[in-house]
Amino acid sequence: MNFLNLNSRQISELVHNSPKKNGNYNIFVRLNDQIGLKLSLSESARNFAYSMQKRAAQHELGPLTYGKIDGVEYENKVYFGYFTETIEVFEGWNKKTFKEKCKIRKENELSIEILCEKLWEVGFNFEDSHLGNVGWKVFDGVKKLICIDYDNTESDLIDLEIPNNF
Repeated sequence: MNFLNLNSRQISELVHNSPKKNGNYNIFVRLNDQIGLKLSLSESARNFAYSMQKRAAQHELGPLTYGKIDGVEYENKVYFGYFTETIEVFEGWNKKTFKEKCKIRKENELSIEILCEKLWEVGFNFEDSHLGNVGWKVFDGVKKLICIDYDNTESDLIDLEIPNNF
């Protein structure tokens, strides 16, 4: 099925029937084993994530992007989205014990730090860098850790007013 040829009503129907993962800022919908859909409530948030992910993908630091779509309806809200390559991610994080999580974090700490530095070099501050926001992709036969979350977490502070007595 070529998802890029579907209209927003058809995509909305697929979204209702597909596995979803709600993040803090966006919803990820797995449409099939190769393509997913990232949904944002604002066009500017979607455009930021799309452009950062597209740039990261050009440097083998993120999944491929396949195009944007507007007007996707889900749970009485209208979303702005983009199609993305699905990749291997760390599954079952919430089911791990604290000790297991610590071990896994320690094993991957350096790789995530290197990924953060490389993303910074291409213009993205991977502020929310934890194992739930990374995955693995094979480039030229080599499996690499890549970023899968391109939310602009810094934008949350733009309208924050700090009290005088703080």
